[in-house]
Amino acid sequence: MLKSLVAFVFAKTTPLRKFLSIRFPDMSFRLRSIYAFFLGYPTSHQYRLREIAFSTQSQALQDVFARLVASWTGVRTYLEIGAGHFELGSNTYVLEKQGWKGVSIEIDPELVASFRANRKNEILQMDALALDYTNLGRDFNSHQIGYLQVDIDPAPQSLAVLKSLPLQDLRFAGITFEHDSYAVGNRVRNESRRFLRGKGYVLVRGDVTWSPGSAFEDWWVDPDQIGKEGVRALRSKLFGVWRPNVGPFGL
Repeated sequence: MLKSLVAFVFAKTTPLRKFLSIRFPDMSFRLRSIYAFFLGYPTSHQYRLREIAFSTQSQALQDVFARLVASWTGVRTYLEIGAGHFELGSNTYVLEKQGWKGVSIEIDPELVASFRANRKNEILQMDALALDYTNLGRDFNSHQIGYLQVDIDPAPQSLAVLKSLPLQDLRFAGITFEHDSYAVGNRVRNESRRFLRGKGYVLVRGDVTWSPGSAFEDWWVDPDQIGKEGVRALRSKLFGVWRPNVGPFGL
């Protein structure tokens, strides 16, 4: 009964907790730990995917996904659209610690200042919707980038940013796209899926959840970079470890 009540409360307060995670990241982290404790999930930042141990700072193991993709491509670069806190809940903090190079984009000046004070990789204080992405290949000295995060609020703006990327010229080995279908319905999710499939990407994990009933994100790969065997292996690792609709703490 208690577990069901805690799960229900967390599922219904996800928008509030997402706001708090930006303004008060320490509070958000403590709430996540309380949730994990009551539901009997591990609270450590160390997880094991079958034979491989990973550290993570992401909300739902996105940084683990990025490293799994890189294990097939060897490409350790990223574009992070919607950086948020420099460490807590960051999808790129651990990547940077492990030598990845990349560029983050964030509109909030306080978050940008904190990022610059604590991180080495570049961050741009920009409105992601106003940025011209056509020269990204030149900026990265490559038209192949290891990982793309698209996560700005509200979700329709994430969709607009996704569609503004020159995906005909610039290829990302792995993509995490936050559609927030739990909060805004399925339009953004469905439209983003049509768009990315039309660009040749393959969905390897749909409707990623952190808490029950809060599907918020899709994970994609470029089959031209990781090959059919890589797609099968990633699907096997992700689906073989995560129980459907449970989320990362089901490990």
